Amino acid sequence: EFGLELDCDLFEIASNLRTARNSAAGEASPASILNGRRRRAPFLLAVSGFLVGATTIASIITFVSPRNPNKWQAVTAPHQHASASSGSERPTDLQQLDSSPISTAMTALEGYSKVPGYNCFLGNGGEPLGGPMQADPEYKLSFENCSQKCSKDTACQGFVVMAGQDQNTVSCWLRQNINVVSCIKGTPFDLWAISKVAEAAKELGEAASTPSPAPAAPTTPAPPPIARGPGVRTFTQRPNVQCHGLSGGMGADPDWTSIEDCHQKCLNAQTCAGYSMPHNAASQNGGACRLHETIPLDSCSYSADWDTWLSSDGDEWPLGSPQDLYPWYFEGTTKEAVTQAPTYFQLDGYDCWGSSKQLPGKADAVKAGSPEDCQRACDREPTCDGFILGHKARDGQCWLRSDVALSHCAKAARDDAADFDFWYRRNWVTNDKSPAPTHEFYMYRAVANGILHKYPVGEENMANMDGVLWYLANEIVTNYSHGVRCPRRFGIEKIVRFKVRTTAPAPLYAEGMNFGIRYAYDQGQCAGRCFEGNKCTGEADCALQFNKYGYFVGCNRFVDQYPFPSGYISAPGGVWYSVPLAGRCAGNVTGQKDCTWSYEMAGELTLAELETAYPGNDNCCDNRCTDFWRDQYNIGLMGWRVEQVKKLFAEKYPDMPGNLVDPPCDFDWHKWYENDHWPKADPWE
Repeated sequence: EFGLELDCDLFEIASNLRTARNSAAGEASPASILNGRRRRAPFLLAVSGFLVGATTIASIITFVSPRNPNKWQAVTAPHQHASASSGSERPTDLQQLDSSPISTAMTALEGYSKVPGYNCFLGNGGEPLGGPMQADPEYKLSFENCSQKCSKDTACQGFVVMAGQDQNTVSCWLRQNINVVSCIKGTPFDLWAISKVAEAAKELGEAASTPSPAPAAPTTPAPPPIARGPGVRTFTQRPNVQCHGLSGGMGADPDWTSIEDCHQKCLNAQTCAGYSMPHNAASQNGGACRLHETIPLDSCSYSADWDTWLSSDGDEWPLGSPQDLYPWYFEGTTKEAVTQAPTYFQLDGYDCWGSSKQLPGKADAVKAGSPEDCQRACDREPTCDGFILGHKARDGQCWLRSDVALSHCAKAARDDAADFDFWYRRNWVTNDKSPAPTHEFYMYRAVANGILHKYPVGEENMANMDGVLWYLANEIVTNYSHGVRCPRRFGIEKIVRFKVRTTAPAPLYAEGMNFGIRYAYDQGQCAGRCFEGNKCTGEADCALQFNKYGYFVGCNRFVDQYPFPSGYISAPGGVWYSVPLAGRCAGNVTGQKDCTWSYEMAGELTLAELETAYPGNDNCCDNRCTDFWRDQYNIGLMGWRVEQVKKLFAEKYPDMPGNLVDPPCDFDWHKWYENDHWPKADPWE
């Protein structure tokens, strides 16, 4: 229960036996080594647990408490405010950089030399004190106390501070194993390093060999941040957009904060231009709250882990909006702007050691510095299928593997219990245009208002008309046989129609199919095939088939009852689809592995429009009652609903074609999954 793997289940016992076997053979496996450190077997941890004092136990409980869920890096670490561009350079005029008020007060410090504009953090030239598996706390100390805290620990080689702060209270992060060559330059942070590290920086021309005297203060002070009055602003959420902006003196809340509280903090701060929180903050009931005074346009990048909320009256977008920065992320993209199909599929929490082989005649472990270094090492080996690396690690040892059986890899039950990720190599030999026909037809989504402006079209599930109405009737406006849902589930308020064009990639068409398996998507993550009871095969299932066939559009017919829904179905004509973002393109859909579908917006119909057109007393919500959804298990009434919605769309959009024919959903699951060895688990538990 302390998060130390004290439970000796069968998997851990097998892991221990394997570790013992490998140790006896002189081979180090990733199940026993993490970044050069041997993991203690669970039974050893259990024994040692009886020997520690009460203070140690208390500190362990604090470390693994829900308020510190990320054991790899603290969410308030300074790397979140570094320049997003790896190629960004430090200003050439070091004297100008040193003339800021913070530099005036902090340019001389016994035993340390300043390296201006450098930010060193995990994966980029530095580690948290204690190693990469330790938390990375942000200390709020005086500049002098920060340096003293570093000096007391022999492993500490320096510390990073945020520029622009009063020396009496600075944000301070302690660092070990500093390599200035790998640090990021041109950031709003300064590195203060011990002599050994500073000498390396001196060779790069980044620091003086001896502390320099304080220069004169600038004659013209910088303009103050724009004041923004409380209570007069709104915020726009940008999911999966991480803006590293400058936090000024606002700092961060190290405790978990709800989105509403973080919003209010920014609203009450006159200089706040926006805030960032973890992407899973809503599902986790909160997260770390980072307020920003300014958000430079070039500081934003795509992130699977973070969302940013922007103030409605901020000056942070002088050249436009996030759509201008990342047009591929929003609607109306071109093929070139959508995305580049990944060279490697990163499978979070997968340990494929026992379901793969060491490269013939090659050393297994590679001392690589980053995932990119591991990829280059794997690319040099024709038989390499991928590599194992520490979970969400940006540097460390990796293990190259061949003959990987993804369906037999060990998958961690939770993200915070994962030790490793498997990086699966894409082996596309050719990416030729496909001879398959192109199909044009309508797909539908049931959505909440504003959702299409928050998320890209792709990495999601759609349906034909029968499929979307079955979903609405059973999961949104009712809870199957348990009565009316009000408010409507997920805040869904309308049906959106898309005119979609699809072309099967050549390898799929060669097997006689225009569609592949329909995968389930949740928050942009492919969960694999999901069966009754939310039992899913996981993203490795998706990676295996996308690697083999390309980014195909998937489908499943309700009558096949595979993988879901199952049992009695009142919409026998229902079809659900999956559309991967990496296969989306514009214009001519070539059927190349990264150009399998495109779309155009084709209108929408609100539930209010639908329900008021058919008044009654069966289903009442939002001050209106309707008979449209009555008897959702009646096949005849379901067919009637389909025809009524088609008629309403035709009346509302008379200039759009109303007779597009759905192509047959011809995926044959027996060809791929007749012998199904994939383990299934609930990804939402």
